[in-house]
Amino acid sequence: MVAPERIVLLTQHLRRYVANLKRVRGSPALASLIGPEDAQALLERHLERAIECALDIAAHVVVSEALGPANTRADNFLRMARAGLIDMETAERLRLLAHYRNIIVHMYAEVTETKLYEQLQAAPEPLERFSASVMKLLDQK
Repeated sequence: MVAPERIVLLTQHLRRYVANLKRVRGSPALASLIGPEDAQALLERHLERAIECALDIAAHVVVSEALGPANTRADNFLRMARAGLIDMETAERLRLLAHYRNIIVHMYAEVTETKLYEQLQAAPEPLERFSASVMKLLDQK
């Protein structure tokens, strides 16, 4: 069974991180205040934390709802979509974000300013849709 208090807490964090991303994405003032390298690190961290919250929520829901094992944490989004808990487009976008998070965290490739900017422009919307879907799930419980 889904632990509502855990999901609510993670969703609150997720929404805060998304709000931070939306507030600072593409802000030239940020880089001029703290320097471009520090600005990139800050944006990476906000993005990483938002994606991590979504991954944790998805893992919790998949286990709680007995949706079956996933090959990777990112595949939990697909499990949720197949169960009708989120739409498939959101699941696919979140899977890609999870892979990008791995690049940030594990340094599988260089995180370029251009690629980070692209991710920052695209990330908030699927994360917000995911958050809303999860809250609907809690309302149904």
